[in-house]
Order: sequence, then structure tokens, then C-alpha cells
Amino acid sequence: MPTRTTEHGREYKVDGKYLVWTTDAWEDEKSSTIRLPLRIKLGAIVKIAESGDLNNNATQLEILLAVVPMAREALEDMDVNDFRAMFETWLTTYNTLTGTGLGE
Repeated sequence: MPTRTTEHGREYKVDGKYLVWTTDAWEDEKSSTIRLPLRIKLGAIVKIAESGDLNNNATQLEILLAVVPMAREALEDMDVNDFRAMFETWLTTYNTLTGTGLGE
């Protein structure tokens, strides 16, 4: 799985089914690897469509928890800047692969 780089130099991977993001570690904690699916169940898509503003951190967290509920602890422990970069990268990758935006 080749490593890709965001426009800001942050590395991540895409294996065709998942975007794989390694979180920034806090001083006293280890980093976590989060696998965000690039194929999403219809029920999650409907919830996403109803969520509202995709630029809002709370909305972004709600969306990702609908898609990967088992990652709650890792997502909630992320630095907000790392979280936003991950969400934007995932959203862009999803839109590119599907040819449409989330919830459309």
C-alpha cells in the first residue's frame, strides 16, 4: 500500500477500501491507526446527508462515528488540526473514488 501525502505534507495510505491514517501522538501517548472505509453503507450516507455543515468539527465527528463507531476513543483523543486534516483527506478521497460527494 503506497504512502500518499496531503498538500500540507501529512502522510497517509489508501488500500482501495480504506484510508489509513496514523494519528499524531500526544507527549505521553502512543499514536493510533484509524481505518476509514471508502465504501459506506447506505444508512450512514443518509445520516451524513442529514448532518448539515461538513465544516463543523462536531458534524465531522458525528459522521465518522456513524461510519467507524469502533474508533470513538481514537477519534475523540485526536488533536483538532490532525482530525480536520484526516477528515478532509478522507472526504476528498471518497469523493474522488465515487465521483460524488457524501450524502448526494
